[in-house]
Amino acid sequence: MNSTSTAPALPGSSAAWLSALGMETLVIIALNVLTLIVLTKTHRLRRRTTYFLINLSITDLLVGLVPLPMYLLFIFNPSVFMKNRWLLSAYQALDMIFGACSIWTLAVISLERLYMVRSPRRHRRATLRHYLVAIAISWIIPVAVYLLGFMTSTGIITRSLYLYITVVTLLFIPTAILVLSHLALWVTFKHRNLSTRHARQERELRLAVLSGAESVLQATFGCGACLEDLAIREQLHEPPYLLAQTAWF
Repeated sequence: MNSTSTAPALPGSSAAWLSALGMETLVIIALNVLTLIVLTKTHRLRRRTTYFLINLSITDLLVGLVPLPMYLLFIFNPSVFMKNRWLLSAYQALDMIFGACSIWTLAVISLERLYMVRSPRRHRRATLRHYLVAIAISWIIPVAVYLLGFMTSTGIITRSLYLYITVVTLLFIPTAILVLSHLALWVTFKHRNLSTRHARQERELRLAVLSGAESVLQATFGCGACLEDLAIREQLHEPPYLLAQTAWF
């Protein structure tokens, strides 16, 4: 009987990873779906700032719907990626774009909260168009960096330069924005005599700290994605000329 059509038996470590990541995927999907429902159905939450939170939930939801299930498929049956190189390229592209967009959205949220605290009058004059442009930028940057990777195959830029651009643009810069914004918020509130009229801003600071903690997790996820891609290529024995066209490395 031909057994090539059946999936290979999983070792204990792979089965454990498959179970853990499967549960993580379900949790990510469920929490972000609930978040989107709350943000869109609750009338008092329908503010301009909510658009940033909706965008963040959408990007995190997309991570749970596409890249994570694809990685689960790789753990379950790596031969699928060996036979379909386009599947590996699709995983790397979507994992990179969605993850980086999530990090950049957090950076935009931190800048918006800092702007609200430091320049409340100008912040109130901001229009919906400004918010939509900021959301568009959080998507354009990851997509542009990914497309830049195709220039490595033509020799326009080197693979090492592309790696440097990717790490700096998609990890270092947004993380630096988050850290500096939260530091500026902390300094602002430390030297300000908080009163009742500043209570709302104090709550915003707490939310900023929480988003900062999430940003650390997002940056860790981005670095983990790099290691995942390296591990996948190592197992697939991908040749160097294909590596130059991939997303993270």
